[in-house]
Amino acid sequence: MCPVNSPLNHITDIIGYNHYYGWYMGSCDEINNWLDEWHRENPEGKLCLSEYGAEGITKYHSDSPVQGDYSEDYQAIYHEHYIKSINERDWLWGSYVWNMFDFGSASRNEGGVRGRNNKGLVTFDRKTKKDAFWLYKAYWSDKKFVHITGERYVNRPAGKSTIKIYSNCPEVTLEVNGKSYTKKADRVFVFDDVDLKLGENVIKARGGKVRPSHTITVNGIEKATDEYKMPAEYSSFVRNWFVAADGEGDPNKLSVEDSMGEVLSNGEVNKIIKNAAGDFAAKAVSSPLLKPIYPVKVKTMIKLAGKLGVDEK
Repeated sequence: MCPVNSPLNHITDIIGYNHYYGWYMGSCDEINNWLDEWHRENPEGKLCLSEYGAEGITKYHSDSPVQGDYSEDYQAIYHEHYIKSINERDWLWGSYVWNMFDFGSASRNEGGVRGRNNKGLVTFDRKTKKDAFWLYKAYWSDKKFVHITGERYVNRPAGKSTIKIYSNCPEVTLEVNGKSYTKKADRVFVFDDVDLKLGENVIKARGGKVRPSHTITVNGIEKATDEYKMPAEYSSFVRNWFVAADGEGDPNKLSVEDSMGEVLSNGEVNKIIKNAAGDFAAKAVSSPLLKPIYPVKVKTMIKLAGKLGVDEK
């Protein structure tokens, strides 16, 4: 990857960058900053996003999804940011979602799934369309439809809840247990403070003059359980750095304030690298070639990576 002002950006007629802001690093909003900075430096450049994506495992769900939780819900939020950013910048010549389908990758062990990359909009067996798939249909298809997200999040806390719908209809009506809510929006319809009762809740969405509809059934429970949460012992290449409740780093745990040398020499980190990327990668971190970066803080490396870009492969 090159800096935005690199002369290498002008060698070819067209150029593409792979970026994973909001997954491997940074936040989803940072893709906006990078794209705009690149365009300011290269106003005549022909740029595409050649790769972007986030993993979504269909058995993981949350009312408050976060980066690195491998939930189907966070994957959808990630793509909401990216497709909006792409659509708002008509000077981009193209974009490539990574990936249409989950695919085999022998060295991976992430989110409790071995040997598979879960960034697909559709599952490995081609049978289940994840919520993010329907988001792209809302942007790209003329055939009217509505899709209620979270269909696989069946057992969820009763009480006030948020229901999200993807649709290419200009207006959507949500019906829950006999109550109706109508909203106009652009492809992403969010209904807050929807009442879910204990037990069975029938949720139906309708939209457009042709009245396409989608119905799901969820079960209201007393309180949230860990049923849809990724177990803590499962490895994740998306590192969640530890921060105490007061915002200060825990001195007994690694943080972005530590040096690369401290992190790479940590036995637990080496186990994570080995589980996620295999023996070769675990041995590579001790290579003398990496010693020049040992004094550099992790947060500095993250900033540098943000300027240069991150290659998923």
